[in-house]
Formats: sequence, structure tokens, C-alpha cells
Amino acid sequence: MIKIYNTLSRQLEEFKTIDPGKVRWYNCGPTVNGLMHLGHARSALAFDTIRRYLEYREYEVNYVMNFTDIEDRMIEVSKREKRAVLEVAEEYLRGFRRDMKSLNLKDATINPRAMLHINQVVDFIRKLEEKGFAYESKGDVYFDIKKFKDYGKLSNQKLENILENTEDAENPNKRYPADFALWKNKKPGEPYWPSPWGEGRPGWHSECVLMSSLYLGEFIDIHSGGQDLIFPHHENEIAQAESLTGKPFVNYWLHNGYVNIDQEKMSKSLGNYVNIVELLKYYSPDAVRLFVLQTHYRSPISFNEDAINQAQITSDRLFDVILLVKSYVMETEESDNIEISDIDKELMEKIKKAREDFIESMNEDFNTSNGFAVVFTFARDVNDYIRKIDEINAIVMKEIDELFDEFRSVFGLYENMDSYHSIETVEKLIKLLIEIRSEFRKEKNWKMSDKIRDDLKKTGITLEDTPKRILWKLTESKE
Repeated sequence: MIKIYNTLSRQLEEFKTIDPGKVRWYNCGPTVNGLMHLGHARSALAFDTIRRYLEYREYEVNYVMNFTDIEDRMIEVSKREKRAVLEVAEEYLRGFRRDMKSLNLKDATINPRAMLHINQVVDFIRKLEEKGFAYESKGDVYFDIKKFKDYGKLSNQKLENILENTEDAENPNKRYPADFALWKNKKPGEPYWPSPWGEGRPGWHSECVLMSSLYLGEFIDIHSGGQDLIFPHHENEIAQAESLTGKPFVNYWLHNGYVNIDQEKMSKSLGNYVNIVELLKYYSPDAVRLFVLQTHYRSPISFNEDAINQAQITSDRLFDVILLVKSYVMETEESDNIEISDIDKELMEKIKKAREDFIESMNEDFNTSNGFAVVFTFARDVNDYIRKIDEINAIVMKEIDELFDEFRSVFGLYENMDSYHSIETVEKLIKLLIEIRSEFRKEKNWKMSDKIRDDLKKTGITLEDTPKRILWKLTESKE
């Protein structure tokens, strides 16, 4: 049974989908006003992994993640850089797509863009106005929060507390200081579209709720985003959606924790953020994924050089174990007559237990921290097994390989693994060089042995001497 921590109820709940076996999920994507940073990546990786796990458990996931390309922050960048909002959006949207691909994030079912849904947003706001939940004032349209009796239920706030966090509480055009904008009247130098209330642009909170209902329906299973979106963004989405339909909007609200640098929340405004382009110059995408996912998605992550360096070391070690197993699987013939030894049986039991423990960990609110602990323990067991056995058992190796593949599919790791064995001719040549090097080593011709190793490394192929065999892997070319 999968249990999810629901921000709305503030407790763990059994996961039950609206339609059996199917998940309707809306994830609040980025505002494309700059390069993708580790904070964006933390959120994207957390929910990518949860999605992967649900698919591993055979759910059909309809995963919608938007791109916000018209919003106050977009306009600020546009003015600062003296470029059109659309030009800014296109540049940084390309960057986000590039970085998401680099981090091996699965494609969403669809990535709707706010700027392409202006007419639908206008119609949505008009319906709220017709039902008495929205009002026009001097070209702006506001949501009347006093008309929605449950306002504040997601963030667990009362109206008097909400007032303290309202930026434009002194705005005289609003009926109530905490009312939020659905449509903003045109201002000089800003993009605008026609509407029944005059030229202007939509408010951020209306964009997401419209796109969610448009692509997933009025009632969805999961809505997710960063903790900073709980209020006011997600609170305002609930108010609009449930006012219009009179029905619940979302079953489960999921929110990921912050990334902290020097004990402060990472943010562009503080200037303490790490962008993904720079990070991937020094660390592999797998190390970044491992760094993020070793912490439970709701907990804060502290970023520092030691932590990411350790993640790279751990990622490399895990990769070596998985690659070694795959090498054995490819080279060992399966036979019905292979005798299963006691040590083989012991390892087979560990395979079964590791799978059960992994599922148990992930079922508990997608606890990737405990999930990785299972993976690392299993990797150590596999290493011990390989050191102890005298003869490789193809059946056991295949079982190990399949379980590692399951782990990789959920965590999105080492997606290029198959490329190590996809070109048979190259592999045969490498093995031939390894055999030649082994002969030189037997003859104690260390000069030629080292030359083969060093020359291969220059071409991007690293040899590693293990107790039972010589392992090769692809690395960055030194030429």
C-alpha cells in the first residue's frame, strides 16, 4: 500500500486514484526567466522519481507540467534586458529543456505554456465573475476571497494572518486587502491581450488552475510543487477551482523542501544559487540525481562541495558494481544444468529481500533516502558474493542485473548503460587489448602493460583491475 503525505490534511494517507490504475497529475513547472538552478532541479527530480515509482508499480501516469512564460518576473527580466517577453521566454525555455534532458528527466505528457492559453484564461475568469467570485475594478479583476469560505485551508492560515503576507494590501481598488488579481490592466511597456475588462494580461494563479483543468479535468489525483508555492499560489488555485465547480479540486497535494546554501534558502534574489549548466561541468548527471534523491523529497537539502563530491564518488562506485554485473551477464552462458550452490541461494534470498525492502521504503511517502540505503546494501552484498564465488552462475547474475535495472528505472540513473555493450566490434577489440595486457602482466612487462592502460584511458576507456577480472568503462577522453 502506497502512503502519501498530503499537505492539505497534514498527514499520511493511503493513495487511492480517482480512476483505478490511472494517475492525473499536475506539477507546477518553472517560470522561464533565467537558467535552471539546483532549486528547480530538486523539485523536478523529486517528482520525476515519484512518477517513475508509480509507473514501476504499473500506474498509468498522465503527467502535466507547465511552463510559466508570462508573469511579473518575466516582465522584470524583459525590461532589464530590453527584450520582448516572448524572446526571453524562448531562450530560457530552450535552456530548461536542455538541462532537463541532461538530468534524464522523463518528458511530461504535455508541457502547456501560459502564453498559449490566454483566451481560455479569459473565459475562465469570466465564469468566476458570472458566479460572483470575481469583480472588476478599474480594468483589473480580483478574486473575492471572502466569498470562498475555505480560503486558507491548504496553508492552514486565518484571514488576519494572510493579510500580513499580502504585498499590495493597501491597494484601494480591492474590496478586501487580501483579494488577489486574476486579470491585470495594461501598463506601459508590458505585453497585453484583449478581454471583456480591457487590454491586459492574466494573473499567475489563474494560468495554472486553468491549464490543470483543461488537460486533466476538474478533479485530479496529484498537484505538486515547491513549498514556496503552498501560499499564495496553490491556495489561490484551490479557491478559484472549487468556487467555480463546487467540488474538490485535488486529492493529494505534494510539496518538496528547499535547497539551502550556507543555511539560507537558495534563491536568485539572494544570489546564492547554483545553475545546472555550471554544475554539470564538474559532476555527472547521475551524481546530481543521487545527491538530490538521497534526501527525502519533503526535507531540506544542504548543498556544499563536500556533499556533491561524495555523491559523485558514491555514484561512480555504484555504477562500477552494476557495470560489472552486466559484463558477467553478457559473457556467461545460461544453462539448465547449472548447479545452485548454497552461496547462490543465499544471494537469491537477498535479491528477494532487497526488492521487498525497496518497495516498502518507497511505499512510505516515496522515501528515496531509505530506498537508496537498500540499493547500497544490496550492492555491497553483490560485491561480497562475486568475491566469494569460484564460478559465475548465469541465473543468479541475471536476477541481480534485473533488480539493478529496476532500481535504475525508478531513480533514473545510468541511462547510457546499454551503450557500453551495444557495439560488439568495439567490445571485442577492448577485450583483445585486455587479453594482450594480461599477457604482458604475466611476463612482468609493466612498461607495455601500463602503455595499453594509459593509451586506452586517453581514448576515454578506463581499465580497473579487480580480484576476479579486469573491468573496463567509458570515461571522459583525456585527449
